[in-house]
Amino acid sequence: MELETGRGRNLSRALPALGAGALLGATLACESVTAPPALPFSGAEIGVDFEGASLGSWQEVDAGRFVLEIRRDTNSDFARWYSFRVRSGIDTPLNFEVQNAGDVSVPEAWPMNRPAVSADGGRTWGRIADTRYDGMTFAFQHTPRSDDEWIALAPVYNFSRWLAMVDEIRDHPMVDTLEVLANTLEGRPVHLVKVTDPAAPDAEKRAVWVIGRQHPAEVGGSWKGEGLLRWSLGDDPQAAEFRRRASLYMIPFMNPDGVWNGNYRVNVAGANLNREWENPDPATAPSVAAAAARIESFVAAGGDIAFFADLHSFTILRKNFFFYAGADRAPPERVQEVEALMARFEEINGDFTRDGSEPSADDRQFARGWIHETFGVQAVPFDSAYQDVTYGPHAGMFMTPERYMALGEGLGGAVAEVLFAIAAQ
Repeated sequence: MELETGRGRNLSRALPALGAGALLGATLACESVTAPPALPFSGAEIGVDFEGASLGSWQEVDAGRFVLEIRRDTNSDFARWYSFRVRSGIDTPLNFEVQNAGDVSVPEAWPMNRPAVSADGGRTWGRIADTRYDGMTFAFQHTPRSDDEWIALAPVYNFSRWLAMVDEIRDHPMVDTLEVLANTLEGRPVHLVKVTDPAAPDAEKRAVWVIGRQHPAEVGGSWKGEGLLRWSLGDDPQAAEFRRRASLYMIPFMNPDGVWNGNYRVNVAGANLNREWENPDPATAPSVAAAAARIESFVAAGGDIAFFADLHSFTILRKNFFFYAGADRAPPERVQEVEALMARFEEINGDFTRDGSEPSADDRQFARGWIHETFGVQAVPFDSAYQDVTYGPHAGMFMTPERYMALGEGLGGAVAEVLFAIAAQ
């Protein structure tokens, strides 16, 4: 994360180290860097003085024309995430040119990219439609509707939103456990939430495990996770019966540091967490090491995992779908079960596609592969589109936080109905 704002910035500066006690709730000071106005500038300024911001350099080279570069992830060559604010630019037509777009991760996704934009601090998000890509430069035009406009790769879900939800649910009677499973390399908490009805004995329940946000830029995973968690704690009779028959274990934010620092793919050690599950190193991937150890101890103590989901987004695929263990890797009853789950999910929410879901090879580096190979549990990465989808009731429409959260709710309903025989009421 950078701590600067102004018309021009070209030198990279590292974020000062923050102690664990100073990380949460801290207000970061803004350092202003302003280029000498050799041209009649627009008056708009770019700011990256906030949580999750990411931009390598920027400069207003002509009135209303900004040249940008996307930065590399911390200790990594991955690069794609961008998140910045445009200040004092209301009603001013602006042009943005990302000059290194052809040199970042997954450049083939640029033609379908429509930047997310919020004029109200992230409460609501739209898309910037006027874009073009020529193989190296990604350009877009936008006229801000407020004096603090937020532009990002996708609708932002920062760690502070999750911390606010922790405070919201902490005393909920159906939150059986809310604990800090581990601390990240920069001292941020990795939470484990257990949702169940405490009046029903645990010994009679099967468990559903869900993790999310291993990759920082995959904001759809967090929106889906919030939707699932809100459904599981809500008043819906199906959710109430699910709590009586099952326990939901969630680790919604596996990579708080990567999100906080505006990375695309990795944590601050440069570790891609969804490649660390076979032999996780606590020194570089403490959240994975702690999650794997907890799951192992859960099963060793007699816990029965009915289903595992890892919430992701997929950069280039315009669909919301599962990867899963197919007939070549899983017993027939497990394949039939996940196929029935996908079919019901698609009926509940047409933003999900069964036809687009795919069997995939197990790789024990990945959370899904490690879970399936170690415990014989049907485990799915639940991916969602960054952009629009090509099918269903919202074909051609760009994904929104509300639609992501509805997918989380739909997953809860499909799991309850198919895996626990709890009909919707």
